Amino acid sequence: MYLCYNGEILLLAEGLTGDQMTNTLFDDAAPDPIDLGSAPYTGSFQPQGTGFGLIETPTITTLAGLNGLDPNGTWTLRVYDTLPDSRVGALESATLNITSVPVPPQVLGTLLVGVIGAAKQWRKQRTKTS
Repeated sequence: MYLCYNGEILLLAEGLTGDQMTNTLFDDAAPDPIDLGSAPYTGSFQPQGTGFGLIETPTITTLAGLNGLDPNGTWTLRVYDTLPDSRVGALESATLNITSVPVPPQVLGTLLVGVIGAAKQWRKQRTKTS
C-alpha cells in the first residue's frame, strides 16, 4: 500500500498477512512500525516508509517527507495484491486527514525581522538609485 502525491511515493505497508487493517492510522509519532504489528493492525502505526516494493520504489521515507507539499495536489492511495494465493479483499474506506501545525512564535518573529530587514535594505538601494 502506497500513498502517492504528484510523483512523491511513501510506502505505508507491504507484505502484511492476516485480516489486514481495521481502523488503522498511519502516524510518524506512533510507537511502532506497522511491520512489527500483527493482524488486524488496529490502532496507530508508523508507515514502513523504507523498503523496495515489487511495484514502486518509495521516494520519501516518512509522512514528514510530505510536509510543505500543497494539500490541493493529486493524492492517490495505491493498493497492490502481490501474493499468488488468489485471496481477494476489499478496501471499504480510506480517509486522508491533512492538518496544519502552527508555526512557533519565535519562528514567526525571526521571519518578521528578516522581512523587515530586507525591506529596509531594498528601500536603501532604491533611494540610492533614484
